[in-house]
Amino acid sequence: MVEQKQCPKCSLYHNKPGRFCSRTCANSRIWTDEINAKRRINNQKSGLTFWCTSPRAEQLRMLRRRTTSCIVCGIEISRSRKTCSHDCLTALRGSKSIHKKTKSIQRLKSKNLPDEIVRTKLPTHGTPGKSSTYEGELARRRKISDKAKQKNGGYRRGSGRGIKGWYKGMFCDSSWELAFVLWCEIHKKEIERNQNTFTYIWNDKIRKYLPDFIVDNQFVEIKGWLSPQNQAKISQFPHDKYQLNVYTEAHMKPIISEVTQRYGKDFVRLYNTESEPDERAGTVLKTVGTPEGFAGRD
Repeated sequence: MVEQKQCPKCSLYHNKPGRFCSRTCANSRIWTDEINAKRRINNQKSGLTFWCTSPRAEQLRMLRRRTTSCIVCGIEISRSRKTCSHDCLTALRGSKSIHKKTKSIQRLKSKNLPDEIVRTKLPTHGTPGKSSTYEGELARRRKISDKAKQKNGGYRRGSGRGIKGWYKGMFCDSSWELAFVLWCEIHKKEIERNQNTFTYIWNDKIRKYLPDFIVDNQFVEIKGWLSPQNQAKISQFPHDKYQLNVYTEAHMKPIISEVTQRYGKDFVRLYNTESEPDERAGTVLKTVGTPEGFAGRD
């Protein structure tokens, strides 16, 4: 008969090897002072010491207890660190990213630090495209922002999602525009890309509207469907001064059918394989109409 043993944890009798009946009891045992003393003696005999009693560990703990000040913002921190946060570290070392550095500047200013500290703690380390001084960097970004505001808006070639390309010196933003150009060529109509903008009001802001083409001295807009913003563009167009023809899906179906019968369904193959120089590159868009009696939003 196998001798039964009693588990010192749960007091159950078992015939398994070892003192405990399971790994749960073995892993959840409590280390008493008597057991810790025996382990300490055995470790000293084998040349091992606990990290918590070694002189080096005690020295490191004493160093961690000492405090110092963040070299950027002056907040009290542990002596083993130089800065209190990643923002201060980024401001101290500089950042390759203007966006990250701008965030660090904003967060440093939120700590109500003097501007002198913020400026002196933002070195550029000679990275290309950045000014060597804080004031110069702000002026550089302001200049870029002003230029972007002047150039943005209006016609941007290739901004659409359709099949685009060149056809006889004219860039088409979609297959529908190409079909319309081919249709005008079949019926010998004069067509050119429009460069005149008209202003309209949308969400309490003055915006610019640029029709697609000018055909026989009339403006042409090609739209698959009319969104609320497109409807605002058309409704505020100066119809009393100029003629605007809007070609929706219903108007484009017979045009595409006629082009398909003549050139085939793959008429987009007529796009030139090589890009042609844009003769209108650098042309300043001319604003023709402005809503009357609208002062804009402050």
